[in-house]
Amino acid sequence: NCRMNELISDIPFLVKKLTAEGYGIYALLTSLVGYYALFEFGLGQGVVKFVAEYKAKQDNESIFHSINAALWVQIFSGIFGSAIMVVLSNPILHLIKVPPRLWSDARISLLMCSVGFFFTMISGTLSSVLMGLQRYDITGIVSTLINIILNISIVLFLLAGIGLKGVVFLTVLSAAIMLVVYYVILKGEFPHWKFSFKIEKSRIKTLFHFSGYIFISQISNLISNNFVRFIISYFLGPAAVAVYVICTRILGAFVGFIGSAFRTIFPFSSEIAARKDDIELKKLFTDASKLFANLSFPFLLAICAFSRVILKLWLGEDFASSGWHILSLLAIVTLLGSITTVPNLTVLGMGYAKVVGLFSIFSVLFALVLIPIFTSLWGLEGTAIAMLISSFPGICLLVYQTKN
Repeated sequence: NCRMNELISDIPFLVKKLTAEGYGIYALLTSLVGYYALFEFGLGQGVVKFVAEYKAKQDNESIFHSINAALWVQIFSGIFGSAIMVVLSNPILHLIKVPPRLWSDARISLLMCSVGFFFTMISGTLSSVLMGLQRYDITGIVSTLINIILNISIVLFLLAGIGLKGVVFLTVLSAAIMLVVYYVILKGEFPHWKFSFKIEKSRIKTLFHFSGYIFISQISNLISNNFVRFIISYFLGPAAVAVYVICTRILGAFVGFIGSAFRTIFPFSSEIAARKDDIELKKLFTDASKLFANLSFPFLLAICAFSRVILKLWLGEDFASSGWHILSLLAIVTLLGSITTVPNLTVLGMGYAKVVGLFSIFSVLFALVLIPIFTSLWGLEGTAIAMLISSFPGICLLVYQTKN
């Protein structure tokens, strides 16, 4: 599920063509699109849950109303978020310490990202509907094909001498294409669905009642994935961001693949909960937890143990010497975070978003306080240690979910 992202196999090429500083700026600017979670308010997950629930009840009319309610919120939020990025473009570039020689390209790239932000908001809702229908085969194929085409196009642009602006343009264009493709597919699934200009407040209220707690959890993920990059850039500069991003790309490539496969648990558990089949629900929880652990643990532990070798073979000795310990620490952080994947998806499908949201508050507070302090004191090592400490509330959540 690679929204506004590049394949990790392209990273050495991108770093070579854009320089470490240029690549760090690219990663920062495109990660701004990831901040749609702040304006999406968790509605994507709400759409997944209620579409799955109404599907189990064969209530297509309620599915249509839920889609339209979510789209209205996303349209207004997308416009607002894009406008903020445009108005605050100069302060944002100052914050991430863009050097003067890259300022012009970075500003144009940021304005393009503001457009991509809007596309991502809308396509997120449409893809959530397909996930609620358990059509992860469709979302997986679409995102994979578009990102393969994106990566090939980026390579060709860079070989032609088109730098940062061209790479960002292609990234934003891929988001627009994804939006159109999802819309066409959704119309194929629901030929009778039409976007209504009537705003149903009751539907929006129902969605927000569930998604409000999801929103808290998404803020925690947002800090882990995007906010930390800007903290690193502020204290250490864009080149340090490149080291951090490359390490997280390695981990995210595998964990994201596994996590995407297991996301089907969310709508599936919602359907089971709607049928009130507790036995099947418990079996899903235990079997999926064991399978996820057997797939993810060996890989993450291997990365932790052989981080220097991996980075040396991939990016050379210089990069390996400065980044291997960061990769090892982040592998442990990812391992601790991954064990909550199946429990979280299961309890969300059952409708207990409040539980996940409340525990996420502690993770957010830990991260907001510790990451800036530790980064300023100990550099990237401090960042990784702060993220490790911030993952402990997730362990407490796992214990609580399993017990109850």
